Amino acid sequence: MSQFIKVRNSEGNFSMGGMYVRFTKKGKTWSTIGYLKRHFAQFTDDELLRIYQGCTLTVMDDETLEKTAIPLFDIISVYITERKQHIEVKKLQDIKTMKKRYKQDIVILQNKIKEIDKTLGNLSKN
Repeated sequence: MSQFIKVRNSEGNFSMGGMYVRFTKKGKTWSTIGYLKRHFAQFTDDELLRIYQGCTLTVMDDETLEKTAIPLFDIISVYITERKQHIEVKKLQDIKTMKKRYKQDIVILQNKIKEIDKTLGNLSKN
């Protein structure tokens, strides 16, 4: 069973996708939600909500020709939440990586301090 996805505005026209979204009678067809999410990725949260305000996501089965219309705001809200969570997880991973690196740097510096102390101790004996 194959499906295709279109985004319809309140005037019945479909999104053409792209960076400068415009709506036409034919519009663009996305084959998966993943491709649609990639399209969304180029916009800020505010831009997404403004550009696609009042739109619906139309999913059509090409065998049965059944259509399902979902308010796009619901999809975008979930997408924005997922994107924010992904960003937070990435930040946390980066912080953990930095912490590990700093701990390694501290050990290196502590060893250098020991070497310097040892050298100073040897010099003072002479």
